[in-house]
Order: sequence, then C-alpha cells, then structure tokens
Amino acid sequence: MPASPTSTSSPRSSSEPTTAMSLTSNEARLILLERQLQAEKERNASDSDSDTVGKKRKAKQPSTQWYGRGIPKLVALFGDLEAMLDDALKYELRDLGDTSQDDADFENKDAGEIEKIKNEQTRAYRNILAFCKLLPSFHKRFVDNPLEIKSICAQGATSARGDDISKLGKTIPIWINEQWRDATPLNVKDRNTRGLYHDITGMLLCPITLDWDDENLRAQLRNFSYEGNMYANHLLRCLYFNFKGNPQHPDKGFLKSALLVKTFKHIFTSPNSADDVSILVRNEAEAAPSGLENVPPPPKTRRTNKRKPKVRKAVSAKLQMTEVTPRSIAYTAVQVGVDMQICHSYY
Repeated sequence: MPASPTSTSSPRSSSEPTTAMSLTSNEARLILLERQLQAEKERNASDSDSDTVGKKRKAKQPSTQWYGRGIPKLVALFGDLEAMLDDALKYELRDLGDTSQDDADFENKDAGEIEKIKNEQTRAYRNILAFCKLLPSFHKRFVDNPLEIKSICAQGATSARGDDISKLGKTIPIWINEQWRDATPLNVKDRNTRGLYHDITGMLLCPITLDWDDENLRAQLRNFSYEGNMYANHLLRCLYFNFKGNPQHPDKGFLKSALLVKTFKHIFTSPNSADDVSILVRNEAEAAPSGLENVPPPPKTRRTNKRKPKVRKAVSAKLQMTEVTPRSIAYTAVQVGVDMQICHSYY
C-alpha cells in the first residue's frame, strides 16, 4: 500500500559547487547525508544543551543493530540499504542540476519507465532521510566502515521482522479464537491450519472485490482453480472497518480495521496496551488509528523503597516516534496479513 510521508526539503550550501560524482564512492554518499543532517544538527543544538542541564548522566543509547530494527518499521519494508543510498544520491544530483547519471539510467526507456525510476529514487531519498533521523550518526559510521554498518543494520531489520512475525503468529490466532468462538479454533503452534483453508482467516485475507460467502468461489480459491488474480490489489478485508468494504468506493473504511489498530499497539506500544481494543467495533472512530500521545500511561503503584522501578521503554519511545506514520501503518498491515497465512516470513 502506498505510504508517502511529507516531503522534506534538502538543505545545501550556496557555496558548494555542482560537480559530477561517482555514485559508488563513499565520499559522494557522505556529501548527500551531511547535507540533510546539517540543518537538523543546528536546529537541535540548543535543545540538546538545555535538555542536559540538571541531568546526572545521559541514558544509554540503543545499539546500531537496534536502530536497524527500525528500518522495516519506519524507513522501508523492503530494499537494500546500499541500493537506497545510490538511488537517493541520484535524486540529489538531479536536484542539484547534474543529470549525467540520467543518460545511463533512462537510456532506451519510455516516458512511463522513466517516471517509475524517478519515483523510486525519490522514495529512496525520503527513506534515507527517515533513517538519518532515526540514527543521526549513520552518515559518519557508514563512511568509516560501510560494509560493517550495512551488515549490522541488515541484521537488525531481519531480526525485527522475524521477532514480530513469531510473536504475532501466536497472538493473532488467540485474538481470532476469542472473537469467533463458533469457528474452528486456530492452532497457535501450527500455521498450516491458517490461510484460505480456515473460514475466518480466509475471509480476512479475501479482497473486498470477491464474495467470500460464495461457496463455489471459496472452493476455487482453495483448490487453486480460480482463474483470476486474487491478490491483484491490496484491498484485503482484514484492513477494513469491521472487515467490510465497497469495491466501488475502496477508500471508505480502508485502514480502519480494529485488528490493524490492535496489532499496531502490540508492536509499537506494548502487548498489554492492545488488550483494550476489540476486533469488531461499533463505529469507525473506535477503529481509527490514533496518535501515540493518546495511549494512556500505565497506572502508578506505590513503592516502599526509594529505588526507582525499571521501566521497559516501548518500541515507539526507543524509535522516537511521536505519531503514527504511513510507513508504520504499512509495516503493521503486512504483519497482519503474514500472520494469518501459512508462510513464516516475508521479504
């Protein structure tokens, strides 16, 4: 599904000459990254100084690999970090007036293909901006040791996807069993009972353009005799308000699924925060994704000793999230779809 964040302008020095750069050089990448981060550093300098006044010491920062776990959640669902850097640099060079790379990239391409390439480069540029915001020291670490930082971030991204799939793969079936008590219970440990072969997960995975209540269609989907492309679009019922949508107005109720909200809270705030969300709700207001600031804090408890309790930070806090972003919604939607299917991973 589309997930386009607000476009970010690219600050640059007026005295910096426009020259052709080698897209494979780390120096060129450093120019791109430093240009985007300079304004951010200047803007946060005074805030950083004032925030540290009166504090005994700074809290321990998460590791680079941990920040890599934020890549699929906040940066890009798919894609290689180095490839994104190359595409982002091409976008930046074109924005500076250097079109030398366009001749090679656009050769023998029609207008539609060229537009697609440009869109991919723009998306990569925004992805890199998002990652630089997530890990401000990324530009320096990448230039110092590009292979190491790429490997560390890739490990973090892969482990994040795997951990969420593993946890939600056991949790979502429990939610479904609790909501549809008359249906055949899903086996939490066996994914082979899910997908189209189960009446509930099949219904949730079925696009709104198809009638899941049609027994003939259901049989065709299950025995692979259906001639159409079931997943020609991403309009799955599990993403709609109360799992119902109008093919003539596909935007209505889209991404208003309470299951999507429940899963989002499980991933980004805490599993306990998802307990107060019902899968089926009365109105769209209850199912609409809300800002993270609206999530109530845990109740305070009285303590007899003076030692402060250890509080485990939510994923959203570690990733410095202040709002629900399009990319985080996309990540959650993919997790919902994957964990109701037989497959154990996505790439």
